[in-house]
Amino acid sequence: LRKGADNARGDDTGKLKAAVVLWVDIMVGPSIPPLRTDSKVERGLDNDNTGRLLCPGEYSWDDLSKIRDGDGDYLVTAQSWPNFMYQGYVCDIDDAEEGLFKSPILIKAFKYLFTSPSSASEVTSNPQDSHRPTKRARTQTTSTRSNVAALIGMDKVTPRAIAYVAVQVKCYRYTVQTIDFSHIEFYTAIIDFFEATPGPLAQAKADELLAWWNK
Repeated sequence: LRKGADNARGDDTGKLKAAVVLWVDIMVGPSIPPLRTDSKVERGLDNDNTGRLLCPGEYSWDDLSKIRDGDGDYLVTAQSWPNFMYQGYVCDIDDAEEGLFKSPILIKAFKYLFTSPSSASEVTSNPQDSHRPTKRARTQTTSTRSNVAALIGMDKVTPRAIAYVAVQVKCYRYTVQTIDFSHIEFYTAIIDFFEATPGPLAQAKADELLAWWNK
């Protein structure tokens, strides 16, 4: 079972490679140097576009040299939400949860992995648009095969599904500078955001966000 799960994760990562290159180029703009599907060398913090998306929301990418060099005041850790998870690819410092988990790239990746690659095209390149993974998309089937959500009996979006997709997107942009980044801690932190909230108000907001994903 573990081997099968590992193979499935590897397959998902492989499928996303070419897709994410296209999405980043469309949604953020062409990268310099150009992104490649067969190499991680020019991705991550080495690349201005993917670097901005990976940058923790509380930092400014203008401090990129400190972020890239692993300055102690600018660490990229699993406890910080990267910009690619925000609706506009930028964190509101005054409200760090505004737009969190609503980014087009995150929604595209969810649809790509759990429904179908074609359903991901429903999400436009405008980061300000609202793109819920609709019920129609979640249950969509083709004449040749059922989608992944149907095959695994997933009838609603769960915190673990969101966390899994976020880790897959993060893994795609992984580079040597973030080698100390723990994807396990990142996965757990996302689940805790929804399930281990500090109080009733935070839980209500988390429930509202999860309901948004399931509308």
